[in-house]
Amino acid sequence: MTPDLTGVTLQAGVQITLILADPTGAVVGTLLWTPQNPPANGLLLNAALEGWYSLSIVGAALPAVGVPYQVSITYTGTQTVPA
Repeated sequence: MTPDLTGVTLQAGVQITLILADPTGAVVGTLLWTPQNPPANGLLLNAALEGWYSLSIVGAALPAVGVPYQVSITYTGTQTVPA
């Protein structure tokens, strides 16, 4: 997750959280971004359950106009076909 901070003035307490939930709704991963401590790496996990996973992005203390961001998601399906 990469926010575009061009021309944006941030106040104290700004954070953006990426949340990944499994098909049951349980949170299986989070990634927290703050201006003082942006994550060096992305979120990597293996899907333990079959079904739809959901991605949510939540911001705190962001400017009212919002902050543009870019998220890149890569999915690799199973490499074998069940017999």
